[in-house]
Parts: sequence; C-alpha cells; structure tokens
Amino acid sequence: MLCGDAVRERPILFSGPMVRAILNGSKTQTRRVLGGGWFDAGDGTFLHVKRGCTHTIDDTENREGLLRWCPYGVPGDRLYVRESWGIVNMRCLTSVMPDQQQIAYRAGKQMGIPPKEGPCTLDRFTTEWRDDFTPDRWRPSIHMPHWASRLTLEVVNVRVERLNQITPADAIAEGIPPAANSVTIDCDTPNPVHDFRSLWDSINLKRAPWSSNPWVWAITFKPLAEPAETKEEMTIEN
Repeated sequence: MLCGDAVRERPILFSGPMVRAILNGSKTQTRRVLGGGWFDAGDGTFLHVKRGCTHTIDDTENREGLLRWCPYGVPGDRLYVRESWGIVNMRCLTSVMPDQQQIAYRAGKQMGIPPKEGPCTLDRFTTEWRDDFTPDRWRPSIHMPHWASRLTLEVVNVRVERLNQITPADAIAEGIPPAANSVTIDCDTPNPVHDFRSLWDSINLKRAPWSSNPWVWAITFKPLAEPAETKEEMTIEN
C-alpha cells in the first residue's frame, strides 16, 4: 500500500469452482486482463487516460508506476468476493428475524444473515445448516451486495506481466491441482500451465485468448479470516 493511503476495499468476481478453491486454500492468485483505464500501445508502453489527460509509462523502465493504477488495489488493500447467490425461502427457516434474510451460495450451502444496517464485520454467519432450503432464484455474482459477501481477501502482491509468463508454481497457486507424481516439472510430469491455459480460454476465449498473450494483473491474495464452512463439502450446481 502506498504511504499515507487508506486501505481500500473493492469487489472481485469469482466462479463457483474458484470460490471453492479459495475456501480450501488451494487458490491464492488470480490473473485479470489489464484494465482500469490502461491500454497497451503495442510498443512496450502503456497509455492511461484520466480526466482527459494521457500518460505514458514505459513497461521496462517504470512498471512500478503502473501498479498504483491497478483496479484491484495495491498490497494491503482488500477485495470482497462476489459469487452466485440467492435469498433463502423464508418459509423454510425457523430462527430468522422478520427483518433479516439468509443467503445461500451456489458454491456451497452456507447461509449468512446480513446485518440490519451497515457492512457486516462480526458474526456474519449462522452456525445452522439445513438441507431443506431453496433460494428464491440464483442471482448473478455481479449483483451481489457487499453485505452478502462471505469472503474478504487481502492483496499481498500485484505484478504486471504477459499471460504466457505464468510459471508452473503460479498455475498451482491459481488453483490448478499439482501433478500427483512429482512436486517438480520434468519431461514425465504434466505441466499445470497447460491446464491453466484451458481454464483461461474457457473464460476469456472471446475477449483475450491465451494465444494473444495479453498483459494481465497478476494478483496474490490471502483470506483475511477463516471462513465458516460445512464439516463436509456440500455444493449446489443445478
């Protein structure tokens, strides 16, 4: 975090499988196509348009200057996770006040009670688990309000790099399972980068495929607190 700056908190979207990977501790990195007003000029420089002014930052000589504009923050800032969610059918509940609602998460059946007012910081989740509830409907992650988020991440590191620069260790940190037969990559060990490439293209093929090797924000993060979880994994898909 830059000296004198206050901690900022921003939203970030994750799919159900990636939320589960964060919950089980296997995902500590994410890569997002360079954005936040920055555009690759194609000659080793980036252009940023802000308030009608254009700024040029050379990638090789002043990359640190680019990082301060990352839309996901700088080290020390926070990200609250948006995921697919739904409001639980109130008729299925017996212990909820009339002015409260319980939230179901598609990546797991955890139910959270939003606060009566203001952002939720303590006692966010109930300890009650039920199998007989259904949400009114599944709502897109982009529409999740801040109070409904169950995961807050702290930004540990931010880099700017080409997508194809990802290493096997980075791919594993992205949530790709490591090869079972080895902790190192050799000619006989499947490279997790190949699986990451498939994952990337399944999400970004139209906008920024692996073959285009776009510039990305490479963000390392850690959960701020251990999220409440079920004793055994429970998921809802369809």
